Amino acid sequence: MLRILEEPSGKTRMRFNDNDLMFVMETIHDRHVRRRRIGRNELSQFTGMEESVIRGITGKLTELGFLDTTRGGSVLSPLGVDFIDALGVSLLHLKYTDSAFGIHQVTLRVRDMSDRVVFGVEQRDAALKSGGDGCTTIFYRNDQLLMPPNWNVDENTPELSEQIRRYDLRENDLILIGGSNIGLRQAGAAVNSAMLDLVGKRSNASP
Repeated sequence: MLRILEEPSGKTRMRFNDNDLMFVMETIHDRHVRRRRIGRNELSQFTGMEESVIRGITGKLTELGFLDTTRGGSVLSPLGVDFIDALGVSLLHLKYTDSAFGIHQVTLRVRDMSDRVVFGVEQRDAALKSGGDGCTTIFYRNDQLLMPPNWNVDENTPELSEQIRRYDLRENDLILIGGSNIGLRQAGAAVNSAMLDLVGKRSNASP
């Protein structure tokens, strides 16, 4: 799994982890591409995290050089944008679907990653380890949206397919839908745990 934060030493405990940090970054990036800043209160609403946790995360992102913060809110720095672009990840705003886990759902599109997945079991397991209820995996291949191994989303769940196809899709894109019956924070953790696990394996496989 790709690691961003260092493990705290001794008895020090952080109130957030890599999954939380990524969810906040993705939410800020979603606003960034629309040329809008976002404040802590809005971040709390969109991610399901307490404002005190958001304050800690934005402080860490600023420390890492990923975030610029003013009285008008936060925006990703050029380094932060480069980091998100390198991961190839972005939020998709989809309505609830019973084809995925949980009543709270968070969806990511990950570029050039579907060939790294076979059955989607590892992504589900990564989501469960994070405290979520699971992660649904959808491939985009040959202009088809498929759940592994070959369940056609276009034919069987046209309303979900229509929502996904509103976004810019490229061959080999991967759609991950993390779900939780507890809250948005846990759903965000589920989908980001699956994503970071995949990205980490891709990095390890690179020469």
